[in-house]
Amino acid sequence: MIKIRDFTKKTDDDIRLAEKKALSAMVDAFADEMKKKLYQKHEEGWDGWDDESYEELFRKRLCEQILKQNRDYVDIANFAAMLWNMNSKPEES
Repeated sequence: MIKIRDFTKKTDDDIRLAEKKALSAMVDAFADEMKKKLYQKHEEGWDGWDDESYEELFRKRLCEQILKQNRDYVDIANFAAMLWNMNSKPEES
């Protein structure tokens, strides 16, 4: 677990910088776990992460994961990422 709560003898700027670094480390660590799981599923033969015909299935699987008693937050994030990818607008240049 990533924490930064040792604020003794630090300025506000030090605290903000430490918070940004900790947030970045948390997101990086979580993204690494997401990638591991996606690569594992890919090796098992799962595909279609960018196929819009799977959107409803991904929505269903996302909801199922959220409602599970022993939910897997990495699976939740991966389904959310795939749905985000399908529904995000292309960047304008």
